Amino acid sequence: MSSGKVSYLFKPETRDSVMVSIGIHETLTGFSLIQGEAFAQLSKAIAGCLTAYYEASQIRAFDDAGSVTIQVREEADVRYYAFTRDTVGTVHLQYLAPIFDVFSWPNPALSLHARSSGATGFAETFLLHPCGSWDLEIDYISMPGSVSACSLGIGHIEEKNLPDREVKDLCFAFGAIRHYTNGGHLHLLMFEEDLRFIDTITRNMSLYYDYLEAAYPGNTRPYFIFLYRKDKKFKIELTGTATRHCCLMGYGDALVQRYEDIEATLVHELVHNFLVLDDPDEDLNSLFAEGAADYYATMIPYAMGIRGTEETIARLNRQLRSFYSNPWKERSLHEAIACSWTHSYACRVMYGRGLLLMLHLEALLREFHEDRPLQGHLADLMALRRERQVTLEDLLRPIDTLTRGKATQCLHKLVQGGPIAPPADFLDGYQLKEDTVPIEDQGFDDTVAYQSPKIVTGLRPASNGYLAGLRDGDEILGKLDEWYLGSHEDQPAAFDIRRGDEIIPITYLARGAATYSYVYKKTTPSC
Repeated sequence: MSSGKVSYLFKPETRDSVMVSIGIHETLTGFSLIQGEAFAQLSKAIAGCLTAYYEASQIRAFDDAGSVTIQVREEADVRYYAFTRDTVGTVHLQYLAPIFDVFSWPNPALSLHARSSGATGFAETFLLHPCGSWDLEIDYISMPGSVSACSLGIGHIEEKNLPDREVKDLCFAFGAIRHYTNGGHLHLLMFEEDLRFIDTITRNMSLYYDYLEAAYPGNTRPYFIFLYRKDKKFKIELTGTATRHCCLMGYGDALVQRYEDIEATLVHELVHNFLVLDDPDEDLNSLFAEGAADYYATMIPYAMGIRGTEETIARLNRQLRSFYSNPWKERSLHEAIACSWTHSYACRVMYGRGLLLMLHLEALLREFHEDRPLQGHLADLMALRRERQVTLEDLLRPIDTLTRGKATQCLHKLVQGGPIAPPADFLDGYQLKEDTVPIEDQGFDDTVAYQSPKIVTGLRPASNGYLAGLRDGDEILGKLDEWYLGSHEDQPAAFDIRRGDEIIPITYLARGAATYSYVYKKTTPSC
């Protein structure tokens, strides 16, 4: 396939003033496509959201010689799209991206969200783009009185030589959007007039963004946060990305009662866009990225004086309980990441172990009387990244010099798996104590959450799920919320199941026996 140019034209379509679909007209120029050659590929599942369920019959294609038939084939979890003959000249694709406000399965648009004021989502949900790097143009046909935007900018977009991986994370929005900017690179796009805590979000995200931009200068692209109101049923939903410099977030009333309930998530996504590695070991990339984002989501408000020591320690203790309540906590990093899209608890291992890495590095620097905290070493690393690719070894090497190799020793323990504790002394006035936490337990095989349909298997007779009436063979309807149980220990699992012709509500506390945990407690002054 030769290099070329890809142009997209997006046209929102409405019914009764509500956006119901987005028409896509894609034009490929400068490509030589032969019969059977895959011009596009999409993973069938990304983070549990199906993204590649277009059938050949849903796509119209034509070139300078007339219509072209599309062929779709599957290999493992990837769908490949090809033409049944060699193409001639310019190729046009036309297809429709439906918009759903509920978790409907399967369809090619699970991350698109409809509102009377517009729609928002990620481009990976529907773009059948050719693989590689090429010139990209994006244009929107907006509704009257509306705004169109994506994470490359607002309005008509032109981008040159955009890598394939970046297009997969392209965030976009249409509709009557309220636009807030801090006068610099930060932009918040809002779809409702009555979004809760919006004034606090805009004020604090502006402060946090300015802090990060000063700490890690060099970002020149705009950063977009797309915000919308989420149905109570699904509580909270968000996606963030470091490659496209944007975050999509919807939040509702079921769990989100205060701004503080979502601040850590928003700051986590901000951090992703400033702290990035290029390590050839993707496991280490994930460990660093998620660990740094979780760590600084707690520590940046503390460093800025927005949160006091006691509240910071309380947040950190909640993060630790979330990790130690995870039944996958002792798995190796590689094993967990390899299963992270098929096991509901596996993905969280890199977050917890990454957080522990950051805690230990910070504690080591203090132990060896280094007057420069971890953030200073990260600033050096990101400055070096502007000159060349950087790896986790580039971060650990100077810290090893100061700490006699203990930083790398700690990393090896975290990667290998098994039990590992936080550092004994992290903040002055607090010491680590042993604790217990009930382990998370849905009561059945944890791969069920990522299957379609979700049929209960491996149900354990002693589990709370069984005692609540759940049985093997039941079909779980809707979306499971086990992701949040680590942060909301008293929040029950609640969903409907289909058993034969019956629809039965099931509610229970998805918890098992007590397991070990750790907590930081204030030291008692000696007399």
